[in-house]
Amino acid sequence: APGLAPEAGARLLREASQLDLSGQPRFVLHLLQLDGLYQGRQTTRTIVLRGSGNAALTGVMAALTVAAVARDAVPPGSHFAANILDPDATIDRLVLSGAVDVLTETDGPISALADCEEGTL
Repeated sequence: APGLAPEAGARLLREASQLDLSGQPRFVLHLLQLDGLYQGRQTTRTIVLRGSGNAALTGVMAALTVAAVARDAVPPGSHFAANILDPDATIDRLVLSGAVDVLTETDGPISALADCEEGTL
């Protein structure tokens, strides 16, 4: 916040994040939509991934990537994990790690999911 010392700003940010949780467990929610052709037809699929937090998901992905490097499954050079890791095996391992609570796939766009604000009565 403008005019605050860094320590005071950090304290206010921590307090605000705790208020956001309101006693609920931490989580991260990713909504992913893929549009393209499947068997010659225009198709839209949506994936909902809910995890225990960004740190947990990032840590598991880092571990999976390091394991792939250790198995010599990654060619030399700089790469995006999405381009080098086996997607099915990676998703299976993410779920098995406990970092993912919910993983669902549906036909249709994200906009077709229930439009509900968290905390709405």
